[in-house]
Amino acid sequence: MPSEITAAEECLARLKTDVKQHQANRAAAKRTMQKATATRNKEATEFAKMKAEVDANLVAVAKAIIALKERAWSWLFANFSRPRFADLHSKQSRCARC
Repeated sequence: MPSEITAAEECLARLKTDVKQHQANRAAAKRTMQKATATRNKEATEFAKMKAEVDANLVAVAKAIIALKERAWSWLFANFSRPRFADLHSKQSRCARC
């Protein structure tokens, strides 16, 4: 019976040590999770800012492309419209007669 008590006391001491170690491990895990969460939140904020900037740049580029296309078409229309071709043709005809 005394050996059973001694064995139980040793088991109790070992369990108390295990509990302290597990509590320390749990506290360390909580600290690590808090650091990871803080880092994740910081990176999410930075990503949101960069994404907003990139989206704004994409919209600006799209608008610039549209504006350039409109200008190109208006320039082509202004410079190569039918009346000017007619004038050019009549000038060439006159020169050919000379």
